[in-house]
Amino acid sequence: MKGRKESRNVLASYGQVSQSYLSIRYGILYVTPWSWRCKLYCNGANCKYCSWKSWSLKEQAIRGLYSSWITRNIVAMSRPTVKTFTDDNLIAQFQKANICAVINLQMLGEHDSCGPELLPSGFTYNPEILMQNG
Repeated sequence: MKGRKESRNVLASYGQVSQSYLSIRYGILYVTPWSWRCKLYCNGANCKYCSWKSWSLKEQAIRGLYSSWITRNIVAMSRPTVKTFTDDNLIAQFQKANICAVINLQMLGEHDSCGPELLPSGFTYNPEILMQNG
């Protein structure tokens, strides 16, 4: 099942590619240790999923984040950063969109070489900011 989901995601991200390429790519990702995946495959600090710069305003449900509405009540988004809280007034955007909960699926320290540097919280933002504005 995991391989099938990965294949669909890769197809959506890169257009039509051969099944053999997908199998090879998935195999390489599978054997690469988590600590090296971002360093090798995501362009580190320039990861397109950790920045809004690669995405048009139409591709951003929440300005400043790679994000899209899954349903009328659920938005999927990349992890916020200190910069999105300040430059894009993230709390106000969440309030305007009636977002009342953020569920972070990132494990502490995950994606440590991807996007901005991790804070002492283990994330690219301080979760306390969300809790204080909850």
